[in-house]
Amino acid sequence: MRAFFGVTAVEAARSGLAAYRPDGGVRDAGAGLTAGYQFNKRWGLTARAGVNHYLGDAKDSPVVKEGSKLQAVGGLGLSFRF
Repeated sequence: MRAFFGVTAVEAARSGLAAYRPDGGVRDAGAGLTAGYQFNKRWGLTARAGVNHYLGDAKDSPVVKEGSKLQAVGGLGLSFRF
């Protein structure tokens, strides 16, 4: 939690953000959908889309800007079987 959402005193001085030391806990909750398509025996495509909402100390971090507590995620992957 501290690696991604914490702000040390030195980092606060450099960035202008407030110093912040989060504790552990649940970082986020989300939902998503994954779909795959196999072109043939060897090649396939996988797509992923989802949304996450920051919770607890992560939500309160100065790194997380107002309005960005809800994050969209997506990805596309090409697969090959040997």
